[in-house]
Amino acid sequence: MPRRGNGFPSPLNRRRATFALLITAMLAAAAVGGAVGLGSRPAADVNDASAWELVLDGIGPDGEVSFETALDAFSLAVGPLPGVEMPAGRLEPIPSGTGAIRWLSGYRSRLTDEQRAAVDRYLAPDPGAIRVEPLATSAGDAATVILGSYRLAQLEPEEASAPTPVEEQFLVYLRDARAEIARLLGRRLPLPFTLAVNDEQLTDDDAYTLPHFGFGELGAPAECEFRVNPSMFDSGFGEVEFRASMAHEMFHCFQVARVSGAAQWTSTHESRPWLIEGSAAWVGETIAGPSKVGLIWWDKYLKTPEAPLFKREYLAIGFYLHMVERGVDPWLHLDKMMYAGNEAAYHEAADAGGEDFLDTWASGHVRERASVKRGLQRARGRRLHTGS
Repeated sequence: MPRRGNGFPSPLNRRRATFALLITAMLAAAAVGGAVGLGSRPAADVNDASAWELVLDGIGPDGEVSFETALDAFSLAVGPLPGVEMPAGRLEPIPSGTGAIRWLSGYRSRLTDEQRAAVDRYLAPDPGAIRVEPLATSAGDAATVILGSYRLAQLEPEEASAPTPVEEQFLVYLRDARAEIARLLGRRLPLPFTLAVNDEQLTDDDAYTLPHFGFGELGAPAECEFRVNPSMFDSGFGEVEFRASMAHEMFHCFQVARVSGAAQWTSTHESRPWLIEGSAAWVGETIAGPSKVGLIWWDKYLKTPEAPLFKREYLAIGFYLHMVERGVDPWLHLDKMMYAGNEAAYHEAADAGGEDFLDTWASGHVRERASVKRGLQRARGRRLHTGS
């Protein structure tokens, strides 16, 4: 049956460009060291930057996301909102809409009634979503089975349906990611999750994670909802990209499981995209990459060494790769970093890397410019936590 049959029109006339199959340009000159949290990021060139890049350029120097930036990000990544002009710039694929949804959720009280209704329609729960319960014992994966390898949600008989082959495959990707992240973090995921693979392009991203909280969204984390859109299959992606995307989104669920409630997850003053989005990007690539998306993030990271760390988002992936390069296992530090302040999180990583952590940041840019792919392959190969 069609997914998300809620009557809300899909975004129209907003076709995505396909991802480049290869990175065709590298740095032409030696890079200099990246700033940590100070300084200013050069404004994106409106003649060359994508609309998404121009929106992300609005992230503040300490990772704060303004109401205007949140509106623009949601409009691009999810769908148009009443009274919000679409951001200028060329369109490009947006692999994950989780950050945009999280940022705007923190400003829900400031939305107009029409905007709030539009957001609710975009993000309305799918009654046909497939539900997977949390594991009751170890960090390994041995989910309760009823249909295939998964248990379906307790739905009305006419709504319940068997997973399609595509859904079954994406459930495998999510299950594998859950088991691997749990093993590497050393903690299990206590939350159930649901999956819906949409038949129509209901939002403008490829995939996203929508957490739900108890007591009318005022209580503790209760469930994670994963959505996959058809654009995921129209971007020249293969299994590596599918697995990396689902590992990225699954890690968001592990992040959600550590918060006290929705207010902490959607904090607009402490959004910390370099931590929330950057670490999820690194996890997805480490577990399943290097993917085409990961190579693009890595290439852009190398080409913007002057950008302050705290202002970065997905492009902060290079910071976590530098941790690995310096012999620091990010898996041992991610939980401590995640909801610490910017400075505390940075020092959690940098202090573990020794006195030359910052000094070697610049040379890491230069060494890796010769091979983007090698940087991500190293991240996958050097799993210090397991000694492999």
